[in-house]
Amino acid sequence: MSDPPPTPEEFTHFRISGSGDSAMAALSVLQFRYDYYRRLNFDFWLRRIQRLRGRRDLKTRALRFDAIIELYTSFLQLLEILFINTLIAWNEPSDFPALLTITNKQLQKAIEQHLLSDRTQQWLLDVFMFGRTPDAQPPDYQQRVVENKHLLKQLVELYLRDYELLNSYKHGFRLSAFDGSRVKAGGETLFSFDSGVTYFTRARKLDTIVQTTISFNYDHIRHLCIYAYVLLRNIRNGLLLSSRPVHNGAFNVHQFRITDFAAFANSAITSRHNRIAYQNPVPTPTPQRK
Repeated sequence: MSDPPPTPEEFTHFRISGSGDSAMAALSVLQFRYDYYRRLNFDFWLRRIQRLRGRRDLKTRALRFDAIIELYTSFLQLLEILFINTLIAWNEPSDFPALLTITNKQLQKAIEQHLLSDRTQQWLLDVFMFGRTPDAQPPDYQQRVVENKHLLKQLVELYLRDYELLNSYKHGFRLSAFDGSRVKAGGETLFSFDSGVTYFTRARKLDTIVQTTISFNYDHIRHLCIYAYVLLRNIRNGLLLSSRPVHNGAFNVHQFRITDFAAFANSAITSRHNRIAYQNPVPTPTPQRK
């Protein structure tokens, strides 16, 4: 990632360094980036999230479980897209083609190195959530920073914790849903959850199959999806604008605010635990002749 990242003013200021072939190459990348984001429609994810509203309360168990799986897998996919585009916005335009096709391991490493830092989160919020400049500070700015950093921290930590669920979903559909669970201590309920997902992964070093269970509150995850979508759409708007040589230096910033943040934060707790589902050596599949 570039160091330092562009300020809000620098991000929307078109810059081409060098001359001749290098300048033409830079213009070519910017044109590619502009064409890419012009065609991209992240509203696909908003429509998917909206369709999931209220489906947790369906009376039919199978449909309810379908909604739980669709919500959490969509959540992790949306976070992956958000973090890739955050890296694109942070780095130089010349890095766009490589970052567009970043591998999972490279993405996870970049997230761990950069997106957990207070400095990166502050930059991300100033540019893409508040649209802040030195002369334009939103009302109750400091409180909003605290709330938004809390949300960003959740997004990063949940993705890094649960990204393997996506592989279980895409490669073999090795997952199932359940209605929820409770965490008790001394006979008293400490936390309760209305939804959960169980998935299976292979621990290759130990030659075991591991069963992982995640418990969460459906509406909390759905609201985090909306937050990620708003941030992602703002990043898209900013990248679209900054890819053009002539513009007015401003882009639309969509806002996100939770009315009762304390209540929302109380529903943020999730539970995750592992157990060995199969411990004998896992054979490696070999092709069989017919």
